[in-house]
Amino acid sequence: MPATGLPPSRRRSRGNPRPASPPRQGGAGRPWGPGRLYSGRRASGAAAGRGTTLRISPFVGPFPGPAATVEERVARIARAERSGFPGYWLAGAGLDPLSVFTLAARDTGRIELGTAVLQAFTRHPAALAQQALTVQLATSGRLALGVGPSHATGMERLGISYERPASRMAEYLQVLRVLLDGDPVDFRGEHYVVRVPPGLRPTQRIPLLTSALAPRMLAIAGELSDGTATWLAGPRTLAERIVPAITAAAGAAGRPAPRILAGVGVAVTEGPGAAAAAREAVSGNFTRYASLPAYARVIDAEGLGSPVDLAVIGSEAEVRSGLERLLDAGATEILAAAIPYGDDAAGSLDRTEEALAGMVG
Repeated sequence: MPATGLPPSRRRSRGNPRPASPPRQGGAGRPWGPGRLYSGRRASGAAAGRGTTLRISPFVGPFPGPAATVEERVARIARAERSGFPGYWLAGAGLDPLSVFTLAARDTGRIELGTAVLQAFTRHPAALAQQALTVQLATSGRLALGVGPSHATGMERLGISYERPASRMAEYLQVLRVLLDGDPVDFRGEHYVVRVPPGLRPTQRIPLLTSALAPRMLAIAGELSDGTATWLAGPRTLAERIVPAITAAAGAAGRPAPRILAGVGVAVTEGPGAAAAAREAVSGNFTRYASLPAYARVIDAEGLGSPVDLAVIGSEAEVRSGLERLLDAGATEILAAAIPYGDDAAGSLDRTEEALAGMVG
């Protein structure tokens, strides 16, 4: 039975739910895929050498920081493009990422714009597809759409059932993929019944990614999407659990090697006092993640003394080394969530982003 767990008779849609994927290009014209530095996995840090550039993109959302207006967020995206970052990723909380990306299209022309991730169950796949296709047209084909099931507590406080989230997510991805390709859908499943005529057609195929940490979700992500965006997955979890599972599922489905985005908290600091302040900022934030079952499992799997140790904090050289370990473990790219710390939180974010920009080019 396919990884989705749905019998073929329940997975009906006109159009191809897994269309052949054309070669995918990064914002700077660099292809993603294994064996290409630094758009794919590398065999080892020693083989790559310490002078190589890393594929790192700013990731905004996991840490509360100085509030940004829409204009300020658009300006930071434009600055990230000027700094040479290949992408800019937003989590689903706060400002609506897709609206922000539409506005940022006016001031950018190269950088990939990605969501990591939007809550799937709060948006019907037809509504999300319409919005994503509009953004894709507005950005000239630079959107990457990450979606995920979120967590039971988050959905239940909205009055949304979280029963059988993996099965529901599998159906969601099947419907969404066809709609994102502009094809008609006639789908009747256990969770969704969708009949939609042909719609907007993208100028370029929209990469679709899924948040996945557990084995069932990794199998679904590998079979039905272009990869996964993780959070709090350290080198051991990536190498031993995530990368093998999603890669095997993608291979079994005849799909290209998946993108594996490793989301991680990052702070470039100077001196032990600044490092301690950054760790203190992380400690308060990570407490809530440890209370969520999906994250608690990966924190435990990493075998660290504290979830704070999953953040990459230290000098520029120490941060580079920590990010390289994630790439050595099989991540294809890093989503770096800068950690605001100390009395000058905004300044700490700028210092970290400036240091990371020096690692990408």
